[in-house]
Amino acid sequence: MNLLLVEDNKHLGNILSEVLSDQGYRLDWVCDGEEGIKIAKENKGKYDCIILDIMLPKKNGYEVCTEIRNNSDFTKILMLSALRKDEEKINGLHKGADDYLTKPFEMPELLARIKALSRRSQKYHDGKLQIGKITLDSLEQKVREDNQIIKLTNLEFRLLRLLMEKKGKFVSKTEILERVWDKSGEEIFSNSISVHISRLRKKLKSINIASKRLVGYRIEV
Repeated sequence: MNLLLVEDNKHLGNILSEVLSDQGYRLDWVCDGEEGIKIAKENKGKYDCIILDIMLPKKNGYEVCTEIRNNSDFTKILMLSALRKDEEKINGLHKGADDYLTKPFEMPELLARIKALSRRSQKYHDGKLQIGKITLDSLEQKVREDNQIIKLTNLEFRLLRLLMEKKGKFVSKTEILERVWDKSGEEIFSNSISVHISRLRKKLKSINIASKRLVGYRIEV
């Protein structure tokens, strides 16, 4: 399993390099945001997970995450930060991170987070998810139903991808807001999620998106 570590703390970087190598991971390590972006772009598709610090020289972790996602790279990203405020965590998830771990952390927890993310990424290592007649291609940013391209907004695409990742399981409104909505994009109203779910239901005829009050939404399989 290949990992990219973007961390400027040399002491922590050395510890992580040793521990992760001992666990059988192949690790590339860079120390600033610009180099992290460069390596990620040059090696798109190579890494199973990117471990990304927020407080970095040259470009911070939020900027790195944004540029990686703008390159249509959906490698799993685990953000590390000493910032403990909830809004910092939510901001990282809005920028496209898949998980967030606060420093200081215990090494077993880091390893467990990496393994959990890798299990999720193995489901669609080629960037594709499929349920019935619906195929979602993260690399091409396209959704097809019966091989016909379905036009979705960026927000609808991210919402559908999350539901497909969790197929058969309910996804809470809280998780949807944290992982799908972008504060700099559409404003969040009280019925925003239900409106976009309704739009997906109208555009995608061959899947059933079920809802359960106080629980969330899921794709029935």
